[in-house]
Parts: sequence; C-alpha cells; structure tokens
Amino acid sequence: VCTMKAFHIIFAMLAIACYRAYNQFFPNEPCEKDPPIQLELALAESIQQYAWNSCDVYSLEYDEARSKFRKAAKKAGAQGASIPVVMNDGTDESPLTTDIAILKGELPGTLVISSGTHGVEGYAGSAIQTALLQEGVLPAANQRPTIILVHAVNPSGMKNYRRFNENNVDLNRNGISHFESFLETRDPNIAGYENVRPLLAPERRPIQWWDGTIGYWLKAIPVLYKNG
Repeated sequence: VCTMKAFHIIFAMLAIACYRAYNQFFPNEPCEKDPPIQLELALAESIQQYAWNSCDVYSLEYDEARSKFRKAAKKAGAQGASIPVVMNDGTDESPLTTDIAILKGELPGTLVISSGTHGVEGYAGSAIQTALLQEGVLPAANQRPTIILVHAVNPSGMKNYRRFNENNVDLNRNGISHFESFLETRDPNIAGYENVRPLLAPERRPIQWWDGTIGYWLKAIPVLYKNG
C-alpha cells in the first residue's frame, strides 16, 4: 500500500513538472479558441446579457489568477488589501497572498464572496470574481450593498494544486478558532466514538488467533447491539 501511495505521489509530481516545463518552453493560449462565456440574467423588468473571453478571467496558475484579479479590482476602483501568508518558519515574507477587493455600496448589508478555501478549487472561484469586476456587471453602488471579494483564502494550496494549506490543514474541515478552549468545553463523546473505542482501538496488543476471529465478534456484537 505504501509503495502504491509513493508511486502515485511521484507520478503526480512528475506530471506537474512536465506541465510547467511544457508551458515554459512551448507557451500556448488554448482559451483563445474557446467560445465566449455567456450569461443572461433577468433583473427586475429587464434582461441583462454578459459575455467574457475565457482568457480574461480563467487562469492556469496562481500567479496568473492573482494578477488578473488585482488588475480587474484596480480597474473597477475597488479598495484593496493584500495579506501575506504566514509560512511555517513564522515569517510574513512569502510571495503568496490573500487579496481583498472592497466595492462600497449604499444599501444595507455586506456580501462576501471568497475563493480558494480548498486551494486548487480556487481557479473557478477566481474566474467568477474576476468576471464580476468587469465593467457593467455589478449594479451601481446605490443599487447594491457593499461587496467584499476575498481572493485565494488558501493561496499555498492554490499555487501547488492541493486542497490543503502550507501547514497541511484542510481549512474547510478545521476552521475552529480558540481550539484549546473548544477541546476543554465540548462533550468528549460528541460523536459517540468513545462508545466504540475499545472495539476500534484496543489498549492491548491483539492476539491474532483470538481477536482476528471469534474474539472480535464476541466484543463487536454487544457494541453494535447497544450503539447501532
């Protein structure tokens, strides 16, 4: 099993390296041949139609996506901020950033649209955000609330085509602030795992001829009967 996992990891790394090398020495623009992206929205009593060139909004790499987002935000007159990612060594000098564009509105409320929480999935979200920033897409400020676009919540995962961030954490599965106090106050058996712990993680070393046969079922049947 470990050999197969290592093979898959090495194969994926080679595939990414070959892809980047190909784009370095044989640049191409495949999206030039793509049909325009078209969108039709029914707003109030009118129908609005929009169209974008794929090359203007979609990207193949993180740096390209960030550059397009920043240019679109600047052109739209958005207020912006660029937040460096804190890497494992504790510095904030990483070139990877989470970028924010704020479009002030006059109606109550705030709409937040983020992308890239799962890293590699951020390319679709980045394209949507960049498309929204194009001229004439969003309503005028007096017809909408303030809109905040958060680009690349997980820039490390986005750049490296992974779901996880630079600390190998899935941000969409581990978004708990004040984790220590959370552990102290939560029900330790909130998911019912403690009810089956002896069955799944016995404290003593299993005896193969017993725990691998009838002994396991003698323990399992009462646990399953009690907990379902």
